[in-house]
Amino acid sequence: MMKRFLAIILALLLAFSLFACNQNTADDPSTSPSESTASPSSDTSPDDATPSEPAGDSTIGYLTDDVDHFAREPYKLISMALNTSTTYTQRINDNLALWGTVFNYEVVNYNANEDYDAYVNELEVQTMAGADGFFAGMSGPLVARTYEICTELGVDCIGCPTPFTDEEGHIIYPSVNQDEYGNGAALTHWLLENYTNYWADPIDEETLGIIVITFSPVSGIQDRLPGVQDVIAAELPAAVDHTFVADCVAHPDGFSSTAAYDLTSQYITANPDLDKWFVIALVDDWAVGATRSVENMDKTDSVLVVSVQADAFLNEIESTGDSVYIAANAISVAELTGYMASGLVAMLDGRATAESLWPEWVRDGDMYPCVDLPGTMITRDNYEQWVQDTDFYALSAGMATS
Repeated sequence: MMKRFLAIILALLLAFSLFACNQNTADDPSTSPSESTASPSSDTSPDDATPSEPAGDSTIGYLTDDVDHFAREPYKLISMALNTSTTYTQRINDNLALWGTVFNYEVVNYNANEDYDAYVNELEVQTMAGADGFFAGMSGPLVARTYEICTELGVDCIGCPTPFTDEEGHIIYPSVNQDEYGNGAALTHWLLENYTNYWADPIDEETLGIIVITFSPVSGIQDRLPGVQDVIAAELPAAVDHTFVADCVAHPDGFSSTAAYDLTSQYITANPDLDKWFVIALVDDWAVGATRSVENMDKTDSVLVVSVQADAFLNEIESTGDSVYIAANAISVAELTGYMASGLVAMLDGRATAESLWPEWVRDGDMYPCVDLPGTMITRDNYEQWVQDTDFYALSAGMATS
């Protein structure tokens, strides 16, 4: 199919070229997607990684990019998602639309409803329909296939929230995600340091149960698990034997709050000898499911729930009173999508290539960048200031808009 598709495209391009030879006008190059080569740039330094500020005086690919984005026609960009049902994905799409008013692009959201074949086909369909670039939300085998198709079609893309990686974990194309391991570890450290604000007595490791809710097929989520487990092993060694990994993939409803609800209930009910519980949800929607489960079991005095990501936590705060869902390691979706938008537009403009974009974020041993955003712990007491400082309107203040 791919070969036939490419053959059709080449034929159309040849016909167009012959037609263009007889015209007196030329296409505006600013409206055409840039082609990125596969070979590494000699200017790329894989030794410089981690900083969040642009190198030297360069602002290319950042919110501070010094360029008139409205001097060209709007780009057509596609936000590709396997599933748009999560709060996190919905916020990503909402913020990508907002950034379009700053970076001069129109964004179309696509939901594959967990259908991998449909996702792959849509990449081809949208490219044929004139898409300039993709925000590629992927998981599992789709990572390699999405990279392969976008490379073959010569269309730029940004991997997020799962990065473009090879089998060895090396970044193979520009990506944006959160600091998966670090955020999982930071969340668990915070829980151990602050649980006494909610429980009067110190915990007994021998009777403490810990549930970590995950979804193993998505590597970006699963990468948070070791961060949690390493902190437990170091700080709560006696609780390791009653730390349960609740994998939603084993539930009929899969990636869902329903799965988190049922799995939380099952583990707590099956272990009546454990007096206190930490529930650590590696996705915030699952924390809501776990919280409703705890409430239904009338266990609110013995369970604390926390999460990686905070979009569902913000909804929880606004819709309920005090609950066992006490804190979240918050990622600013506005900042995350700001990187996605500014980076992709810089490549489409031709002001950056996949190899030269964000050199500060190239990991040791890699040739391409991946922005790894650290999280911020928020609670009911401090969330308002965090939202005020990190939303789209705060980050885009002073920037020209459409």
